Amino acid sequence: MSRLEVKTPGQAQAVVEQLYRNMERRIAASPPGLCPVDMALNFLDLCRAQTCGKCVPCRVGLTQLSNMIREVLDGEPSMKILDRIEGTAQVIVDTADCAIGIDAANLVLMGLRGFRDDYEEHILHHRCLGSLKNPVPCVALCPAGVDIPGYIALVNEGRCADAVRLIRKDNPFPTACAYICEHPCEARC
Repeated sequence: MSRLEVKTPGQAQAVVEQLYRNMERRIAASPPGLCPVDMALNFLDLCRAQTCGKCVPCRVGLTQLSNMIREVLDGEPSMKILDRIEGTAQVIVDTADCAIGIDAANLVLMGLRGFRDDYEEHILHHRCLGSLKNPVPCVALCPAGVDIPGYIALVNEGRCADAVRLIRKDNPFPTACAYICEHPCEARC
C-alpha cells in the first residue's frame, strides 16, 4: 500500500516567494521616470544576497552581472558590454542550480531586451531616459498624465476655461477621477 505525501513549502521558500511577490508589486506600481537599469541592478543585488553560493553561476556569475550593470550606470563601458551582459545572463539561466539565480538572470535578460535603449543611453550619453521622458515629477506620477504645472500656470493667469480644457485634453473625466485619485503627484510636488 502506498502513502500519499503532500509537500508543503518550507518557511524559507515561503519567505522567498513573498519577497518576489512584494518586489513584483513594487515594480508594477513604480512611477514612470524610474531607471529600469537601476531597478534591475537593485533586484539583482537582492537576489545575490539570497543565494547559497554553492554553484558557480550564482556565486561568480551574478557578481559579474552586477559589476557589468554598475559599469553601464557609470557610463564607462563600450557597447560591447551589452552582449557580454546578455551572454552571461543566458549562461546563468542555463546552468544555475537554484531558482534564485535563474530568476535574477532572467530579470536581467528581460530588462536588457525590453529597455535596451535605456542601457544604450547610459553608455553613449551618460544619462537616463527615465528622467528625460518625464522630467516633471508630478506629471510623471499622475496616473492620467495631466499637465499639472500647465494648468496651475493657466489658473494663476486667470485663464480658468483654458485650464479646464488642458486638463480635459488628457483626462475626459476630471471630476470623477478627483474623487478616486490618491494624488500621487502631491508626494513629489
